Amino acid sequence: MKIKNAVSMMRKVFKDLDKDFTVWEYRAEIECLLNYADGEFIKKLRAEYGTQDNRITAYPILVLVQEQTCIGVMADGYGVSCPYGDGETRIEYKHEALEETYKNKQEAIGALKEIVEPVVVKGAIDNLEEINVGYIWHTVECFLTVKAAERYIQGNAHNLYNPRTYITHISYRNYEMTKLFEEIGLKTKN
Repeated sequence: MKIKNAVSMMRKVFKDLDKDFTVWEYRAEIECLLNYADGEFIKKLRAEYGTQDNRITAYPILVLVQEQTCIGVMADGYGVSCPYGDGETRIEYKHEALEETYKNKQEAIGALKEIVEPVVVKGAIDNLEEINVGYIWHTVECFLTVKAAERYIQGNAHNLYNPRTYITHISYRNYEMTKLFEEIGLKTKN
């Protein structure tokens, strides 16, 4: 009963604050806390989890946030082996005078022109090196819903390189996770 009264009081305060501030930094966190306290959080989570696009993956599922990670220079003729089956090798350009690699030759030439004396630009351009760079997908976080994963990406985009969401299946033989999902009422079968 005390929790219900506290939640009711907080909702009133929250509505008053909402009238005074057009942008409120902690709105989502407080809304989540209030919903958790009165049981709405789990109800909404169940509804969202069971109706989201599972991308043709059998339930139970987890939504992974992944980013591409550079694994280094690949020798000619070799490719990348990624656990998710979609690693890639890209051609990039580098020069000893440049600190980073560039996705295309024109960007690398532009960077060289900014730091190299005009009389030696031609020689520097001739020394541009074309390299094969491997990238794989690395899991950063996991969520129960795509919506929560996308909110995470939006809030942390400045720290992520080429982020994406990836849905993975939890094996029916993973009894611990399957039982946990069943206990909190999340969908475990298609």
